[in-house]
Order: sequence, then structure tokens, then C-alpha cells
Amino acid sequence: MKKKIWMLCAAVLALSIPAAAEEIETEGPAVEQTVDWSAFLIDDPETYVTLGEYKGLEVTKTLYTITDEDVQYELETRLSAYSTTQEVDRAPEMGDLLTMDLTVKANGDDYAETDFQIEYGYAYLGEDFDDELEGIMPGETRTFTVDYDEDAEVEGWENQSVDFSVTVTKIETTVIPDLTDDWVKENTEFEDIETYTASVKEELQAESDMQSDLDASYTVLSAAMENASFHDYPEEMYQAAFNQSYSQYAMLADMFGVSIDELYDTYGMTEEDLDDEATETVNTFLLVNAIAKEEGITVAEEDYKAYAEKNYLDNGYTDADEMLAETDENELKANALQDKVSSFLLEQAKITIEEDAGDEDDYYIDDSSVIDLTYEDGELEDWDEEDWEEDDWDDDDLEGEEDDMAEVDWNDIDIDGENSDAD
Repeated sequence: MKKKIWMLCAAVLALSIPAAAEEIETEGPAVEQTVDWSAFLIDDPETYVTLGEYKGLEVTKTLYTITDEDVQYELETRLSAYSTTQEVDRAPEMGDLLTMDLTVKANGDDYAETDFQIEYGYAYLGEDFDDELEGIMPGETRTFTVDYDEDAEVEGWENQSVDFSVTVTKIETTVIPDLTDDWVKENTEFEDIETYTASVKEELQAESDMQSDLDASYTVLSAAMENASFHDYPEEMYQAAFNQSYSQYAMLADMFGVSIDELYDTYGMTEEDLDDEATETVNTFLLVNAIAKEEGITVAEEDYKAYAEKNYLDNGYTDADEMLAETDENELKANALQDKVSSFLLEQAKITIEEDAGDEDDYYIDDSSVIDLTYEDGELEDWDEEDWEEDDWDDDDLEGEEDDMAEVDWNDIDIDGENSDAD
């Protein structure tokens, strides 16, 4: 198979928040909310849910076969992690890092910046800007005008003519090492390409087998939920579920340096949409608790330790001990219980095995020519949002005058490629 895209999608639903949810201020920085994980473990689930059929459910389990293309893609990805940059004395090519001294005249105001950097070919300041730099050499200066339309990359430049003066001071290209026996010996525990490649294939197959199990577990748990009837919920569990969903968005907002409202706008959702996410979480744990009670499934210390051992990497920890030390014990217990119940349901299910059909819509583009955009640590450390504050520009002539460029959000200029269309 080709590499599958597994990503956490935000639900965009339109239900209102019930009275159980505490009102959360959304203006300004998002603040993660405390989650009481003990609320997901209850002794009386039958008060809130009536179980339907949950044994012998029909489930299709898809098996994925790792191909040579998958292995090659993974090898290239790993080699890219060891890439370096090399200064070149030639015209820029796609993906090269250009360092330049830049002056800009827009809306009647002049700005200047030294050591400005872009990745050539990805239209961070527009395709026409990159086109004007075609064939430019280090040390060369070019002066030109770009006419932007309503889709200008920089806010405030819409339908404006912007004058540029660009002096390229340095051109750097990314160099990815070749896969050789020497490279394998120096950077892995293996002795040659053959044994290393075989190991990579085994790893990929193990990962895909695990994903097959996770998919099947999710399917059988969802089927059991459809057969059950939910007639109420503990308010404490709902509040914990709501806070959990909100905290996930708060973490993303903090990561991207935006407010929670701005993040909601990005996802096309509102705060009220968190209700459905919280309700689904509540119903899931009500079902899990009910089946666990019916079948005598419990979670001991050894169970949640085993859960940590199996899931620490996916949760961003270096090992199971770190996950155990930094995670609420009740969170571990609740998730371990859901894991045990899902495994039980899968053991009881009628499973139909299906080979992967290779649906192209579910996979990454298989293109070995994809340009690596990885930089070495610190390479762009001088290029953060602070570099684009207005007081960093040479704009002495703006004093006492209205700043027409005040509406230009220079943070929208994607210097480091994190938010580029090329991604």
C-alpha cells in the first residue's frame, strides 16, 4: 500500500451546549481546561444506557500490504532527516533557500529588511514575485513591480501595485544523502542496505497491522453504540468531555499563536459545535462502562501500564515510564478500559478479512521527486514573527503620518514554510 493519511479531524457540527457545560471565555489566548478523568469511570452505567446487541457483530477488517514503493518512500523520508544545506553559485531552483536584502514600496510607504528569506518556487510573496527572480545570481540586484489581485499573499496588498528592490545575498540548496552501506553503518544499527531495508519493511508492516486492528476496533465499537439506547448522562462526565475537547483546540491555538476564536474560524466552527464532540465522548464511555460491568472487565495497574507501553509513542512520549509519570492515572485507566472493551468486542465479532483495495483518495501522492523542505535546527532561527513587527522596518518617514501599511499583516508572509500552500 501507499502511505495512508491518518489525521485528527475537528468535528464541524451544529448543536448547542447544554447547561452542564461551564461557559468558557473565548476572547484572547485559549486556556486549557482541567479534565476530571475520574468522571469517565462510573459504577452505574445502566442508569444512562441500555445495551443492545454487542456480541457477534459483523466487522470487515482491512489488511494492508506494504509494497516496495512504501519502503522506498519511507527510506527517502528518513534520509531527508539527515539533509544539509549547501551554498551554491548558480541561479535558484525549486525549493532553494534565497537570502536577500529587500525593500518594499506599498500604498505609498517604504520598508526595508535585510537577510529576508524565502523558499524559491513556493510563491510566498506571489508567483509573479518568484518569476521576477528567475535566473538571478548571488550578488545581483533586481527592481520590479508586482501587480497583486484580490488574492494577494499579504493582507493589505489586494489589488495593489507593489514595488520591490531585491538583492540576493545567498542561495542555498538542500542536499539529501545517498543510501549506501556506509551511511547505514554510520546512522543505524544495521550493517548494510539489505538488512536495513528489510527492517524498515517489517516496521511498516507492523504499523499497518496495528492500524488495521484500530480501524476494526473503532468499527465494532461504533456498531455497538448504534445498537444501544442512551437516555441520560452524568453532568460530571459531560463537563469532563467538554473540557477535554476544548483543551485540544486550546492546545492547537497556542501552538499556532492564535486565539481560540480564530482557530474556530479556521475550522469553520463555533464554540457550540463542541457539544457534539463531548456528547459522543460521553456516550462512548457510557457504553464502555456498561459492557465492562456486564462482562466483568476491569482495569488493574498492569493493564494501564500495558496501555502506556503500547501507546506512548502516539502520545508524544519517549517511553512508557514518561507517559505513566506525566499522565493522570484515571486518564490511563479510562483509556485502558476502552481499549480492553474494544478488544473484547473484536474477539466476539464475526470478522471478514479484506485486502486493501488501494483507494487513491486515502493515500499520499506517490512521488519520489517530492522536494524535501526540512531545515537544520537553527537555520531559520532569526526569522520569527517578531521580525515583521512594524518597528523593525526603516520607516522614519512614517512618523506623524497615517500608516497605510498598518493593515498589512506581515505575519502572513510565510518565511519558514509552516503555513505555505505548498504544504
